[in-house]
Amino acid sequence: MERLQKAEHTNRSLKKALEVLVLLGEAGQERGITELCKATGYPPGTMSRIIGTLGNMEFVAQNPASKKYSLGPAINHLAMVTSDLIILRNLAHPILHELRNRTAETSHLYIRRGQYREQVDLIESSQELRTSGTIGDRTPLYAGAASRVLWAFDTDEQIETLLNSLPLSKLTKNTVVDKRKLRGEVNRIRKLKYAVSYGERHLSIGSVAAPVFDRDGKVVAAISVSLPSVRYTPAHIRQLIPEVMQAARKLRLVTQGNSGRD
Repeated sequence: MERLQKAEHTNRSLKKALEVLVLLGEAGQERGITELCKATGYPPGTMSRIIGTLGNMEFVAQNPASKKYSLGPAINHLAMVTSDLIILRNLAHPILHELRNRTAETSHLYIRRGQYREQVDLIESSQELRTSGTIGDRTPLYAGAASRVLWAFDTDEQIETLLNSLPLSKLTKNTVVDKRKLRGEVNRIRKLKYAVSYGERHLSIGSVAAPVFDRDGKVVAAISVSLPSVRYTPAHIRQLIPEVMQAARKLRLVTQGNSGRD
């Protein structure tokens, strides 16, 4: 009962905070505490706490002169991130289609989300026996080829910090959780510009992945193909590697070209 009451309190607090953000966004102008209280019906003490929390997280900002509030820089940052992701996905989609057609395997686009990789697009294989997935799926950043290419090109210091912060635990018997082996994988990926894994998330699935670099050489995404174990043969993997690498290079070129038109 106590846990339920805490959850309900958290939900009410979140609803109030979101309501304030919506009001500030709809207003298109600064609003003071009194105006926000009048619009929401919340008492000044409650509104001050809401504004204080949102201000600490930079979701709202106060004008020092007027003492009124408007949406803060964190909102703008989220808007830009979302916009950039939509652009990336739109640019990648036809490349994923082509990769699927050339390899006959399911193609994927991933980005990094903190300690996870997130799937933002995929094109399923047309073969009867195929791998699948869901947009929005997240996987720990240490497990699988696509996960590792997303951080393999970080600085050595950043990689050590990441490895020390990740809760390394096996998803399957094949998941690599040994830090020494993961460092070895990093060196291999840096040299080859691709990664291969088998059975690290699901025992019956393998994958090949390559990083997508931006203009400054930073990894912004990973492109991969996944395939069921019955087709995971050395000969087939050798065929897939150059196709995945070519797709990653194409996405890098089109994203740079798109950036150049801004």
